[in-house]
Amino acid sequence: MFEFNHYAYKTAQSMIRLAMTSFIEGNTELKDEIMELEETIQIIQSKAINLIATQMAESSFDEKERSNYFIYLFRLIKAFKRIGDISVEMMDVAVEFHDNIPRPTTPRPFR
Repeated sequence: MFEFNHYAYKTAQSMIRLAMTSFIEGNTELKDEIMELEETIQIIQSKAINLIATQMAESSFDEKERSNYFIYLFRLIKAFKRIGDISVEMMDVAVEFHDNIPRPTTPRPFR
């Protein structure tokens, strides 16, 4: 599980760095790279959730601490996903600000 969290952390960190660079420096060509990282973080999230679900199925729910551990892991994985979403939003704002292209009004899952 540590490998997933470390990889998710590095991916989210890269996304934030790219989004901030794009906004501050006006380098909106970084959008494709951020979108690729967004796909990567979705894959990481899916694999991590499957791994957690497998471990949950193998564990007894009588152990309160173990159950809480799984809940915390789910929350952590979700937090990395939110960081990715925020980075994409920051990139959309950077494109709107620097290139004068309005942000899409259609939610990302439907694009």
